[in-house]
Amino acid sequence: MVTVTELIPECVSVQPGTVEAHGTGAYYTPRYLAEEIAVGALEPLIYEPGPLQIADKSKWRHKPSADLWKITICDPCSGTGVIQLAGARLLAEHLTTVLLAETDIDPIEKDGLYREVVRGVVERCVYGTDINPFAVCTSRLVLALEGLIPGRPMAVTDGGFAVGDALLGAASIEDLERHRPVPDPKKPPVD
Repeated sequence: MVTVTELIPECVSVQPGTVEAHGTGAYYTPRYLAEEIAVGALEPLIYEPGPLQIADKSKWRHKPSADLWKITICDPCSGTGVIQLAGARLLAEHLTTVLLAETDIDPIEKDGLYREVVRGVVERCVYGTDINPFAVCTSRLVLALEGLIPGRPMAVTDGGFAVGDALLGAASIEDLERHRPVPDPKKPPVD
């Protein structure tokens, strides 16, 4: 059995309260808003025709499961992972529906299939970054727990998450200094 410490070792070294959120522009997205964001972002990728082609929902058709597995859910300012979690759940629900239609899996097994699919989505489709290391740890843990299947190791979420400033594309001040552009003397300075 894998422990949280083994799964996400850097979370042990970051103590709650040591990373200040107040004054940093941190905002915690409410669940209802995260779910709306997930629906708005993913439905055009899940259906074809879908919301971008036809307003009538009864005419929307799911894309094949192979296409749905290629969807990437990424939040560049992931915080505690609430938007990724909403996206993973939504994608897993649709993938489960499509897989039931594409295969001869007994619909009675839908709950078990959903658990397997949500685990797969968490491991293969979800990415995120945040400048706050504790937020990245929290995101990874929240998603690993969502992909939990009793009797199995936790879902692996380490490859899809990074600590860094996604808005600048840098993980540290040193990165910015190392990649600072050299001013062009022919161009006037920008005020």
